[in-house]
Amino acid sequence: AVLAQYSTPGNYHSYTLDDLVAISDGAVTQDALSYNFNEDIIISTTDTLSILDDGLLFINEGVLWTIEGVLIIDVIPYFEISTPGGMGYFEGIRFDNSSASKIKHLMMSNCGGIKLVDSDLEINTCWFDNFSQDNSTAAIDLFHSNPIIRNCDISYCEGPAIGSGANASSSPQIINNIIEFNVTSNGNDPQINLGTSDGFIPIIIDSNVVVGQYEMSGGIALSTLAGGNINAVVTNNEVSDNRYGIAMIGSNINAEISHNIIIGNNIQNDPMLGGSGLNFYGGESNQCTVSHNTIMDNLWGITIQLNARPNLGDGSSESPGHNQFYDNGNEGQTYALYNNTPGDIMALNNFWATTSLAEAEDYIFHKNDDLSLGEVFFDPMWIHPVGIEEPKEERSGVISPNPCTHSFQIELDSGYELSIYNLAGQVILSDMTTENETIDARSREKGCYLLNLKPETSSWTEQLLIQ
Repeated sequence: AVLAQYSTPGNYHSYTLDDLVAISDGAVTQDALSYNFNEDIIISTTDTLSILDDGLLFINEGVLWTIEGVLIIDVIPYFEISTPGGMGYFEGIRFDNSSASKIKHLMMSNCGGIKLVDSDLEINTCWFDNFSQDNSTAAIDLFHSNPIIRNCDISYCEGPAIGSGANASSSPQIINNIIEFNVTSNGNDPQINLGTSDGFIPIIIDSNVVVGQYEMSGGIALSTLAGGNINAVVTNNEVSDNRYGIAMIGSNINAEISHNIIIGNNIQNDPMLGGSGLNFYGGESNQCTVSHNTIMDNLWGITIQLNARPNLGDGSSESPGHNQFYDNGNEGQTYALYNNTPGDIMALNNFWATTSLAEAEDYIFHKNDDLSLGEVFFDPMWIHPVGIEEPKEERSGVISPNPCTHSFQIELDSGYELSIYNLAGQVILSDMTTENETIDARSREKGCYLLNLKPETSSWTEQLLIQ
């Protein structure tokens, strides 16, 4: 059956859900437990709908809610939207030229997607899960829109969590969100999938946690393969357990990529199809400054393809290096950096998990390995303040579980001195411990830590991820 449609009067009024129940002739109804949208609803250009009291809204399967005016949702603790009985999906929500809208403290599921067209609204402290792709490719899909998406949790959606069209020229600010387990369709998509920026302000992706689960899904990708330009700042994110971590694809890309923790992006486990912590693919104008990142346990640390020219450290204050590489590799070979281009790459003042130039050379694939490739300049190296002593035997399984949530155990058959460092090189715990001791991790912030263990006369460093 074709759904009917209801539009608010367009008379510059501000409405509540109770008002719509009264004037919509059955399009919006209310019972003892919830409000209900029974047909397509449009908030007209001059009108505002305000939801300021907690409650529950059921939107019938297949119904589309369009905001041409303004939608304000700000409820403590939250307002909830789903489908009746949590079955099926409503078509979705579309914001069309609605830059004054603000959504805060919304919990929503079973949605076909949030589509933003020429809308610069704020989405803050929301919980979105189990979205389909009925209305938009991504859970939040952007077209010529520069929203602020902050403090949200987006999970278990069929497509990417946040996306924009290849030439849709959008510059979102994506800040302090938890983005995990999306692309449940297991398609070849990243969880954050953005095209060109708008030309006036950069894309900002800062302080997010991006955790994967489905083996075809990547972490973060910015692409100009359809043309256009990207200016972006990608900082302070934790990206783990995806097919790849962060990818910059195309030409005319200028991005700062710094202070990210990029760990274990290897879940597909096919080095010919993915597994890069950082990937740069495109022309010479794909020029990103890469500094202060920790890149660990990926199949490849950084891969550079075609003619891309990232700057991993040139000795200047603008590009200081100080990236840290640990245990990236596949098929028994360590690949901290793979320069698969004919151009030279600057990579000064980085830590390659060794104090030896010869060992660092072994971890870097470039002209010395294939004369058709450009050279990677990596001397001088940065000697990380924690330092490292390479293990002389296999020590996998010493720390378990790893990653951990509440506690972890270090499995050794004797006592040892333990020092735990954060990634700034600061000691946060130093103690003598007994064999097989369980250590409480609940008081520690989520992230990556380095554990220096000294049983008897030996010493080595292991990595621990607290989730």
